[in-house]
Amino acid sequence: MKKVLYLVAALCLALAPAGARAQDISTTGVINGTVTDTAGASVQNAAVTISGQTLPQPRTTTTSEQGSFEVSGLIPGVYTVKVELAGFKTASVESLEVNVGRTSSLSIKLEAGEVSEVVQVTDAAATDLSSTAVGQNLSDTLFDNIPVQRSVTSLFYLAPGVADSGKGGTANPSISGGSALDNLYIADGVNITDSAFGGLGTFTRNFGTLGTGINTSFIKEVQVKTGGFEPQYGQSQGGIINIITQSGGNEYHGAVYGFARPKSFEATRRQPDDTRVNKFGKMIHEENYDAGVDLGGYVPGLRNNLFFYGSYNPTVRRELVRGAEGSGLRTLLGDEYARRYRTHNYAFKTDYNINPSHTVAFSIFGDPTETNVAPFATLNIDNATALNKLEYGTRSLSVRYNGALSNTWTLSASFGQGRTTFDETGFADFNQITDRTQPARGNFTAIGYGFFEPTESKTYRAAFDTSKVANFLGQHTFGAGYQFQRGFYSGTRDRSGPKFTVPATNRDGIAVTNSVIGSAAAAAA
Repeated sequence: MKKVLYLVAALCLALAPAGARAQDISTTGVINGTVTDTAGASVQNAAVTISGQTLPQPRTTTTSEQGSFEVSGLIPGVYTVKVELAGFKTASVESLEVNVGRTSSLSIKLEAGEVSEVVQVTDAAATDLSSTAVGQNLSDTLFDNIPVQRSVTSLFYLAPGVADSGKGGTANPSISGGSALDNLYIADGVNITDSAFGGLGTFTRNFGTLGTGINTSFIKEVQVKTGGFEPQYGQSQGGIINIITQSGGNEYHGAVYGFARPKSFEATRRQPDDTRVNKFGKMIHEENYDAGVDLGGYVPGLRNNLFFYGSYNPTVRRELVRGAEGSGLRTLLGDEYARRYRTHNYAFKTDYNINPSHTVAFSIFGDPTETNVAPFATLNIDNATALNKLEYGTRSLSVRYNGALSNTWTLSASFGQGRTTFDETGFADFNQITDRTQPARGNFTAIGYGFFEPTESKTYRAAFDTSKVANFLGQHTFGAGYQFQRGFYSGTRDRSGPKFTVPATNRDGIAVTNSVIGSAAAAAA
């Protein structure tokens, strides 16, 4: 079975207050504000300088007749804003955090005095009125300092309005009451939502979500939108999760690390099998081990222009399971058997600053995973015919351009490709037979694996957006954008066991065709 899915977002024109913009699925943030004197009058032509670790060269602009300024296309991070004008003391706002898809607004008052005098402004933050979206931005300054699991999915639940969806699994939460498969997942502008089912990363009918396609060490920020989405967002009846990855800078930085969660760190788990007739087997313990290396910096000779960030994080996860009580599998595998997952998480990103107003970025990341041959499908069977091996993973890449054609005109373009694969092998070639004739033991699989479905999907996405600030009866932003998305999905639904060829004729030698069957049925009627 093969499906081709199209999504074309028609030209979209928006008219909104200053600061609102019709960008692509956002990978950057904005700083804007107004500058006045102590009497409240607008200050024109003041020099505004924005600097930070993610900016190799400071970004500069000047205030308009209304005393307003705006600088867009800023990588999420912490910045310093300085405002200078002859006859006034220099105003400095430090440790201003910029989040993805958000506008950090400032209201700055200049005091009369020498420009060489610097005033540290601590109460300049203003309310962001540029977005209608409701949600939460979770930066690495937060989740690096609180105890969370080493999984991007654990970060989702830090946002208000996000809850466990139940059967959708922890990787697919319920957002604002939506179902598990109603969310849209974006990473660096790439749609990493499964194009067939709607889950995160690799999603299957038998096992749910198996891979997220991105490791936590590569994450700079996670934005969770729970409602009020802007016009450029779609394909979601639940929420939107926007993941932004780390970038290099004009200084080298890196890390070597390792984490372990052995079974001895776990308490004894409660087992549902202890109280039910139809047994499913037991998950005794789960172990996680991973190590990795991260490195970011600049390319020699291009310190202020070309940057890179790379991460490699192999992981091993072991699920220690036990066959259902009274099953043959319990006898074959013993009291404890390990289902082992080996994942090679990788990520690489480059940023090229053509000049302070124009940037190009490329990123690629994935998580190919392979397991051992183990009882992943069922723990209540009398033999080893349903043991199987899983191979799955994702690979996503994106190319983005962000530019400022002037202080009031921005342009962005992006292209992304997301790919997911899933396959399972190793099970015996027997039809599945379920035994429902032993009330004391309950239902169990007598032999065979049953339903399986190898899948592959690819999603291509391109977007072009521009916005222009105009002063007419107040200050407004005009924005226009175009998005195109095309998804390919192929999946083979099958069942274990031998296959039989349908005879070409019936017992009377008559050809078995639709035409013959149809005419015979008509004659009989």
